Amino acid sequence: MRGEPVVTTELARRFRERWLQTTPGTRRAVALVAFGEPLTLAVLSDLAKQESLLGAEHTGLVRFGAEGPTLVARLAYPFLGDVIRECVDAPTARRIRGELATRLAGAGDPAERIRAAELSLRSDRPARTRELTAAAADAIILGAFGTADELARAAATDGGGFEANLIRAAALAGTDRAAEAEWLLSMLDPTRRTEPELVRWATLRAGNLFWKLGSGDHATNLLHLTRALVTTPASIQRLDAARAAIDVRLGHTCAAIEVAERIRNARCAPSEARMWAAGAGCLALSLMGRGGEVPQWSRETDGLTRWDTSALRFTIGQGETLALIYAGDFGPAERCAHRYLELARNHDDTWYRMSSLLGKLELARGRLDEGRKRLEEAASGLARTDPEWRVFSNLLLAQCFALLGRPSDGIAAAERAEGAFGEGTMLYRADLGITRAWLAAASGDLGRAIGLARLAADQASEHGLFAVAAEAMHTAVRFGDRACGPRLTALANVVDGHLIAPMTAQAVAAAASDGDGLLAAASQFDHRGSRLLAADAYAQSAAAYRRAGNRRAELRASTRAYTLARLCGDADTPAIRAAAGPLPLTPREHEVAVLAAAKLTNHEIAARLAVSTRTIEGHIYHIYMKLEVPDRESLAETILMETTP
Repeated sequence: MRGEPVVTTELARRFRERWLQTTPGTRRAVALVAFGEPLTLAVLSDLAKQESLLGAEHTGLVRFGAEGPTLVARLAYPFLGDVIRECVDAPTARRIRGELATRLAGAGDPAERIRAAELSLRSDRPARTRELTAAAADAIILGAFGTADELARAAATDGGGFEANLIRAAALAGTDRAAEAEWLLSMLDPTRRTEPELVRWATLRAGNLFWKLGSGDHATNLLHLTRALVTTPASIQRLDAARAAIDVRLGHTCAAIEVAERIRNARCAPSEARMWAAGAGCLALSLMGRGGEVPQWSRETDGLTRWDTSALRFTIGQGETLALIYAGDFGPAERCAHRYLELARNHDDTWYRMSSLLGKLELARGRLDEGRKRLEEAASGLARTDPEWRVFSNLLLAQCFALLGRPSDGIAAAERAEGAFGEGTMLYRADLGITRAWLAAASGDLGRAIGLARLAADQASEHGLFAVAAEAMHTAVRFGDRACGPRLTALANVVDGHLIAPMTAQAVAAAASDGDGLLAAASQFDHRGSRLLAADAYAQSAAAYRRAGNRRAELRASTRAYTLARLCGDADTPAIRAAAGPLPLTPREHEVAVLAAAKLTNHEIAARLAVSTRTIEGHIYHIYMKLEVPDRESLAETILMETTP
């Protein structure tokens, strides 16, 4: 969970007494850290004597440690900073902030420049308007929207003008004060500004209207009207790229990708246009089944981020992570998602958005308990944020509940998603259909579930979202639909990645009731780490073997399905309910079977279990009969299906 610990009154008193008992120089060194942490040793050494720094470390109140190549000072305990700052009188506090602000102002690190500006606001050395404005822009890039709002407001009050107010509006939108941002932007007059300033105002306002306030018509009209006012190719490209990002969410992915790729390939497109285009393109390609093209496009945006396009890094990250998930590249997807989580560490809403992508990854891997916990946290954290992510997190959470056999909880999550659904979330219409299909299946209505999954596939295909269409059609296969082979075979020609081949193979084998074909598809899913897809395919293989009268193969496939379902948090799907189960052995027989599969002789097993060899021979006979295996080699193959994680 994200949050802050609470300091007790007694602990605060002890911290205060320890600090007050030190020398004046040591108290000053600790106070410098309390007001400015983290501070590099170089900065601290310029403001305090060496013996004072040693004294501060000796008290245990300050700790020095390496952060990368830099030695940094931090307070040793949570909330010690609050305790120390409360002990410092106001004039001294203003002087300390001023010293720190002056020393940090010229730093090359944006984080230090931001802290310098923050410190200057309550110091005896106020920063210049230009420095406040620049620091506010840096804060937006780092996702520190609350800090950006404070700095930009101070800059605007001090005469920062149009630029400071634009930055403040972006900060307000980032802290989910979208209505305030819209009011501020509506009060600005962009008609007398330069074209780049007009375009920044228009794209910022349109983005806030669309994503935060759900006013799609107003947003697209604003971009259209602004486009009629500009003349330079750079301005037109910026506006077109922003419109492409909106078009993706409206479900117009084919039109959006065409515009985004045109801007991507333009020789002189400005960085803002390239970021908007990449945000639209990476997300669209991931859902269109062209995820292999996404990483390169993402890399092309490295170093292009400005304050007015910083949020687009996470749209690009969303597309990059989804592309890897749909492709079945789960390890790289996890690393990618964690990278963006780290970038979002300063902003809870963005952190929860990126965390919900990890929830989707856990769902794809079959880690249902982990996915449920992450998605519950994300859905709760996003309950008051923009509609897109409320829809996204709650749809995934509903699927998790359905797969865990908790349809009533799933219905509640789906209703929350539907309550946030609107024009700006049309991109997720097919995902809503897939979720409804899983809820129908969890309630036992397989006919309706198959119909909903097929409808979702049609909706996704209509908008070119072929990766989503493949997921929907494969969902119908998992529900027992035997007529999906031709459709998935066609999708295999346009969807990349590692999962489409076993999806198609499973559909074709299911149509023919081909146990071996279903087993091969299950093995491919198993190898990719997609445990739940594998469990369903193994279960369908077991059912096919049962119809063919192949008891030995049925038991192996059924046992593997059961084992994987347990590893997935006791997943409860129609296929697993119908055909998965443990080996039909007593606890003692199972114990003997595992030892025999490990190549122990009857005598060795008897010694291990403290029984007679004749007793073990009897157990082995019954095991062979129940599992329909002729020898220990076949027994080992069957046991392996159960014990392999």
